[in-house]
Amino acid sequence: MEKDRLKYLLENYVDGGLSGPELTELEAWYHQLNYGEQKLDQYIMEAGGQEVIINRMEESFKQRIRKPVNIKSISVRKMIAVAAAILLMLSAGLYFYQSRSANPANRILVDMEAAVIKPGGNKAVLTLANGKQINLETASDGQLAETGGVEIEKSADGQVFYKAISGTNHNGESNTISTPNGGQYQIILADGTRVWLNAASSLKYPTVFSGNERKVELIGEAYFEVKSNQESPFLVVSNKQTVKVLGTHFNIKAYPDESFVKTTLLEGRIMVSAERFPDAKILSPGQQAVFDGHQIDINKGDLKEAMAWKNGYFMFKDEDIYSIMNQVSRWYNVEVVYMGRFENKRFGGYVSRSKKITDLLDIMESTKGIHFKIEGRRVTVMR
Repeated sequence: MEKDRLKYLLENYVDGGLSGPELTELEAWYHQLNYGEQKLDQYIMEAGGQEVIINRMEESFKQRIRKPVNIKSISVRKMIAVAAAILLMLSAGLYFYQSRSANPANRILVDMEAAVIKPGGNKAVLTLANGKQINLETASDGQLAETGGVEIEKSADGQVFYKAISGTNHNGESNTISTPNGGQYQIILADGTRVWLNAASSLKYPTVFSGNERKVELIGEAYFEVKSNQESPFLVVSNKQTVKVLGTHFNIKAYPDESFVKTTLLEGRIMVSAERFPDAKILSPGQQAVFDGHQIDINKGDLKEAMAWKNGYFMFKDEDIYSIMNQVSRWYNVEVVYMGRFENKRFGGYVSRSKKITDLLDIMESTKGIHFKIEGRRVTVMR
């Protein structure tokens, strides 16, 4: 079977749009392909990437059709469900480590209003020094304001940038950009530093940097690509922690409702310090600083996990349901309530942030032991 044909059949199987003959064709293919008893998550982790998996599936099929087929006792429906899960992982960015249940009754309870719950997008409010607020989602592209020695402009692709006005003096004004639940935004500061803000986050910064340091204040999560300036260190203050850099790439997660501040370094070097803790920690690329309010621990960081939100994904690694639902709440702008305790419920996997909330919750629910009910903008977690 050609790769394009295989992808077509699997995609339409997932959407429930296969005709009878097409379903028979897909069933015959998977009978021939039969991967045996190896678990899906183990197979995917060992395969070595998306293209490798596709090529291996294709090569495996070519080899197996030359041999007598050894059909295991596993049902055709279950085998196709595994194949569908592989496709979801490859093309839709929707995959969890535990394979899905085929029980159609295992569905989320959803009322009609849930249809309005959409993924987040480019939404933010810019607050100027004089208190004026600009809704960046609805503001026209082009110049937004002229203040504090700069021109503030909005580009068509969802970012705000500052351009210093030559020959003018600035008066030390500060601006704040804030994303709501269900929002994200990118900003280019006056020194050329790029900042990506995740949902429910804010960044306070001067319109023009001056003096011997460049200082900003962060609430929530942001990824920074700091413009190098050896004479003026860049400081990020967030939840009693300070990160000092000269020019580098790093991510800070510092939400007030979470127990840890996590700083992950991708390039360069940074120094992490905290209030009442005089000993600063130096991070090298690939390391993560975790501050719990009492001490700063340095661990090996998972760069893919730290950068997943910026790259358009949720990514969970043995993460508890409360942490996951915090992220769901921020991105989809929903209220989450719990009926019972769920400390032992942990999940691993990743999901495209462009997916509907029901896609994410449905695949979590299919791992069994947890259910969801959506009423308006409230999501109830229950057993």
